[in-house]
Amino acid sequence: MTDYHLLLFPQTIPFPSRVEKALEELEEILVLELPLTKESWQIHWAKLLPKTKFLRTKPEHSLNFEHLKKVFFQLKDWALYLRDVENLKILKMHAQSFEDFMFYIPKNIQKNEETFFTQLEKAYLTLMLAEDVDLTLSVVKKNISAFEKTWEEFFREGIVGDDPFFKPLELRREESYLAEELQKLNRRVAAWDTILPYLDLEEIESLKLLVSEPQCVELLKKTKILEHPKIKGLVALF
Repeated sequence: MTDYHLLLFPQTIPFPSRVEKALEELEEILVLELPLTKESWQIHWAKLLPKTKFLRTKPEHSLNFEHLKKVFFQLKDWALYLRDVENLKILKMHAQSFEDFMFYIPKNIQKNEETFFTQLEKAYLTLMLAEDVDLTLSVVKKNISAFEKTWEEFFREGIVGDDPFFKPLELRREESYLAEELQKLNRRVAAWDTILPYLDLEEIESLKLLVSEPQCVELLKKTKILEHPKIKGLVALF
């Protein structure tokens, strides 16, 4: 048993896969709890829940998770709307000015309302969007792996039979579908820099960051994260 705790950083779910493998060997892991984090763990990583402790902000800085979830889903819907070329044409046709364009954006996610969200809420929303990307990539990768295994077994047993020259099926894939790396690391680390001072770490004497991405080392130097009195360094998975 080590004399420090490990905090998963900067992601909030066991992705990339090397993180999941590492967590299987650990006795305990600390994870920042976002509004949808526990739900994702319960569905996809239930076996790791007994060793997982979720961190929240101090009581005096508590956030309304239901409100953040509502805004998060609105942001996702708006992003999907903007991906459609026809929708963009409609906006261009009817929005002749910036003020007109802002009319089409849901009021509570308009960027010009600087006072609507606190910096802490913005940081949480950033990590929520990142968590959603990680979850999507993780699920896609696992589904592709499961398909390959199922198809290979079917091909071997149902078609080829006992053939010493049989070779496993090799599928052509889009590289982006299997990218085993975290996206937008700079924004994630910046969000953590905002959140860390507000976390309730009263029961934690010391901790180290469990880091899977080498780029985080340089990004951390641009923040005050490693200056936190309870953070004693990092443990690398690379």
